[in-house]
Amino acid sequence: YTYEFLTLFCHKSFSDFSFVLTSYTASVHQDSAEAIQGMLRALGVKVTLVPQDIPTLLDNRKTGGYMAMMDGLSNPYFDPDAYSYYFQSGAIGHSKGSGFSDAKLDALLDKGRQEVDFEKRKKIYAEFEDRLLDLAPWFFGFFRPQGEAMPTFIKGYERLPGDLGTSSTSRFEYLWIDK
Repeated sequence: YTYEFLTLFCHKSFSDFSFVLTSYTASVHQDSAEAIQGMLRALGVKVTLVPQDIPTLLDNRKTGGYMAMMDGLSNPYFDPDAYSYYFQSGAIGHSKGSGFSDAKLDALLDKGRQEVDFEKRKKIYAEFEDRLLDLAPWFFGFFRPQGEAMPTFIKGYERLPGDLGTSSTSRFEYLWIDK
């Protein structure tokens, strides 16, 4: 954070500041949104939570139909080019709806995508991450690994690797009950 931001943050009253925070109704998003609301309430900020279903969240993400949105994924991507889905200008993931665009980030993503040398790619994407954090188009609050649990008598479950993991729970044809 900049010194000016911290000064404002520490010395201003936020009692006249308010906004709407939309959130998917799953507990992992809703609980996080409520925690954010509570922390900001302690500073005098009024945050109105608006729960939404996943189709609405996805539509709002694409169109920018939100003031603030609790959103997130916890996918362990195999390749950092996955950043392009979220941060490349006009990408359908998140940047399109928010109107976020940065020519330097776009150039780094293009450069990383074309580079075949692992060590060179690593440096390109490290530069990308530094720039992204400097710009901070979103508040990156925390990273939450995907948690999954089931009784020991459920057999055959296997988490798919990387981003495919979000589809693991839809593969019920491979599960059986051993009781």
